Amino acid sequence: MLGGKLKSRRVARPWLDKRAQAEEIFTPNMAKIVLALATSHSPMLCVPPNEWVASYGAKDQHDPSLPHYPELYRQNSSRLAAELTAEKCQERFATVQGAMDRMATTLQRISPDAVIVIGDDHHEMFSEDHMPAVNVYWGEKYLNSPAELEKIPPFRRAGMWAYHPQEPEWYPCHAVLGLQVIGSLIAQQFDIAHSRSVLSDRGIGHAFNFIVRRFMAATRSIPLVPIFLNTYFPPTQPTVQRCYALGKALRQAVESWDADKTVAIVASGGLSHFVVDEPMDRALLAAMAQKDQPAIC
Repeated sequence: MLGGKLKSRRVARPWLDKRAQAEEIFTPNMAKIVLALATSHSPMLCVPPNEWVASYGAKDQHDPSLPHYPELYRQNSSRLAAELTAEKCQERFATVQGAMDRMATTLQRISPDAVIVIGDDHHEMFSEDHMPAVNVYWGEKYLNSPAELEKIPPFRRAGMWAYHPQEPEWYPCHAVLGLQVIGSLIAQQFDIAHSRSVLSDRGIGHAFNFIVRRFMAATRSIPLVPIFLNTYFPPTQPTVQRCYALGKALRQAVESWDADKTVAIVASGGLSHFVVDEPMDRALLAAMAQKDQPAIC
């Protein structure tokens, strides 16, 4: 309201239909979520398909974290043999590359003012000296350094381009939106951790670097708000129900931001891990498509 009169505004937002644009004329200056994306950040998305069986398959046979590999092989080898041919691997690689290219093109076309990335951590940013359930990063930027290839197993090296540059790169972050998210989540009864910098001997993590390097190469200047969920390390893992509630609270945090800004949200993670549980994955995808909250939680 200005001088007792409602100030109208028109903002070019081609992703809105005409009715939504008309309704927006009299909307206060509040931020809007204009895009949501979700992707795995698995190295398998970045490693050439000829390495899938030769490198990763060979590694699995001797991986101490997979002591039940012989039993899995006995149960599934005949069923999956046709899926492991060179032709099938190339076909699947082309499919996932095409899907990620479409996501990158969409993000670059929408070109939001900020991108909130929700990801996990594998002892990259956090270790046992401090392992928060939920952490919001609200620094001005963060550094992505080249990978130390001598410390990376050979089977992983071919995919490192999607996580680390050859020369150090600084990625901008949206500190103002990060602080808005923190304040709103606290007001909604979420007790969260925060960070504004990264220790020199740590990195912000592949879940976030993957999004920048694989999906934002043409628009790298879009600032991020990294949000960490503790996926792997007890006892501070949030429950699925709590994560679902966090998603709803995050929407409220963005839409209550008093700024004429557009925001994209990107989920960076995956479903079943290390050993694929295809029935569970498909059931969860179906539940999300149907917006079936009880099934998701």
